[in-house]
Amino acid sequence: MTFTMNPVADPQAIVSGPTYRFTILTDRLLRYEWAADGQFEDRASTFAINRQFHIPKFRVVENDDGLEIITDHFHLSYDKQR
Repeated sequence: MTFTMNPVADPQAIVSGPTYRFTILTDRLLRYEWAADGQFEDRASTFAINRQFHIPKFRVVENDDGLEIITDHFHLSYDKQR
């Protein structure tokens, strides 16, 4: 059995900085990654061989110290200084 793999998410669904990356997968689910060196994993995994989901409606509010990701179902606040 073979599967079509597309492990890299659509860039429009990604919110990132030097050491963090959020991928908004659905309006109820996001993926959070943190890497001190800013290198993130984009290979397929047993969980996700395809990360090309429909991009949900969301908005980002960002300032120097933090950011917020807001959908119809969650409101995430992230402290960029930690």
